[in-house]
Amino acid sequence: MGSRSKRIIRLIWNGPFHIGKLSPPVSVGDALLKVLETAWRLFLVAISLLIAIGLSLAAWIYVIEPIFFPPLKDQISVKVTFDDGSGPPPIIARSVGGEPRKPFRCSADFPLKIEFTNESSETIGRIGFSIEGYAPARSRNLVQNGGWREADAVIPAGYKGQACWSVELEDGSEPNELTYHVEIISADRADRERKGVENPHIPLPTRSPSETSETKSTSPTPTQQPRLTLATLGDSDWEKIGMGCSCTFTVGIPRQEKLISGGDGLTFFRLNGKEFLCAAPDIQAMFDGAVSMSCGSAALQVTPFGEIEPGFDGHSSKARLNVASPSGQVTLTGTWGCGC
Repeated sequence: MGSRSKRIIRLIWNGPFHIGKLSPPVSVGDALLKVLETAWRLFLVAISLLIAIGLSLAAWIYVIEPIFFPPLKDQISVKVTFDDGSGPPPIIARSVGGEPRKPFRCSADFPLKIEFTNESSETIGRIGFSIEGYAPARSRNLVQNGGWREADAVIPAGYKGQACWSVELEDGSEPNELTYHVEIISADRADRERKGVENPHIPLPTRSPSETSETKSTSPTPTQQPRLTLATLGDSDWEKIGMGCSCTFTVGIPRQEKLISGGDGLTFFRLNGKEFLCAAPDIQAMFDGAVSMSCGSAALQVTPFGEIEPGFDGHSSKARLNVASPSGQVTLTGTWGCGC
């Protein structure tokens, strides 16, 4: 360090109240200057400590932690493909014993197959992500309302979870001609209660996630098409729930109502050709979070997500409907709207 730099540091350290070493007799003014000089130096030490702490925190947050302790969302790899079920089935490896494995296929209503690979040492219970789609040699995102989606499949460390999703595109876009991109926004660990019931018969992998084989990539989530069919409701079905405020779960364009709830406190839907009519929860609480309903042998859960949009006589948001029964389960993504 040069002499000029030393002089500058000394001037800053001494400050505007520097008086040097006192010798008797000491006046009141000299004593006051000495106090101010000491206070100035204490102030400089405090500022230096704050700067050092701030730089240390910044180094930890932006450099050390991402390298040595990456966030859970950065330990998930994702693969997205377009599969509306019309093309030839993909070629996959045979399972143990040489038997061919049935490929996981999507449908025309939910043509986007998204596969998450958990490369962390934790069990993942929820993933927030966004979907984007681009035409060849174009940079504008053509996917509408794809800014926030949520997958709630429980994926143990080293395993893969896959599901089919629907997308809304701008008019004139051909979904099979786009290149899709999925960005992981957030990831949460599975809670203890859910982790306690994850398929215990599926052994956890003994090799690193990067060495995961096709046999070991079995997903804890269903890999077959659901055997349940939730029918579209007709105009006459509205009479079954009575009068009053009501909520509907709809899928597709034009709107196709799959479930209606409210009225006189009833819920109605048609599952595998059978009509279900049962008690509905309080309609005022239907946007506070996930809504669960039990209707005979069927269990339903409606999970609103995304921005709530006001309407003429109510409000709506994107939502996911999960229906489970002894025959299997089905999950649909659509719109959950309530009005009076």
